[in-house]
Amino acid sequence: RSTLFPYTTLFRSGLSVYEPEAARRSIQQSLEVADVARGIGTRIFLADMNSKRDSERKSDEELANEAKFLNEFGKQLQSRGMELYMHNHDDPMRDHAREWRYPLNNTDPKLVSYCLDMDWAWNGGEDPFPLLYECSSRLRMLHLREQRNKVWTEALEDRGDIDWHKVAAHLKKIQFDGYLVVELAHRPNATVTRSVE
Repeated sequence: RSTLFPYTTLFRSGLSVYEPEAARRSIQQSLEVADVARGIGTRIFLADMNSKRDSERKSDEELANEAKFLNEFGKQLQSRGMELYMHNHDDPMRDHAREWRYPLNNTDPKLVSYCLDMDWAWNGGEDPFPLLYECSSRLRMLHLREQRNKVWTEALEDRGDIDWHKVAAHLKKIQFDGYLVVELAHRPNATVTRSVE
C-alpha cells in the first residue's frame, strides 16, 4: 500500500534539548513554527537532535534531559493534533548508537515516535538492521536512500549496501503502516549521469 502526501504534511527541524535552558528556548521556537506549519496542514514534526559543539559526547545527565524534554515537546505537539517523529543522521550512531538508543528507551512511546534513516545509520558506522528491529514498535516513517560502498547512488536500487528485500520482509512482518520516504541526493563523490528530477 502506498500513500502520496504533500510535503506540507511534514516539517523537519533540529532540536537542542540536552541543556534545560536551551531546551526550553528550542521547544518554544519549534512550537511557534509548528503552529504556523499546522495552519497549512502539517501533522508530523520530524526532528533531528542537535549534536554538541565539535560533536562532543553527551553526558548521561544531558541524555536524561533530552528524554525529559522530548516527552514534554511530544505532549505539546499532541495537544495541537501533531505527532513528533525522531529522525537520525550519523552523529547519534557513535558509541554503538548510544545517543539514538537512550531516547528510544527513555521516552514515552505515546509521545515520541521514530523515523529511522537507515542510510545515515550505516554512514555513522552502525548496522541499521538491529536499530530497525529495536524501534519497530515505534516506527512510523523510514527514510530510504541507496548507497554503494558508502557512496550515494542516483536511485533506490537493488545492488547497494542495504538489503531492501530484508527491510521489506521485516516491514511486512510487523505490518508497518507508516510512511516510506525515498530520498535522492548527489554528493561530490557520486557518479552523476542525470539530474535528481
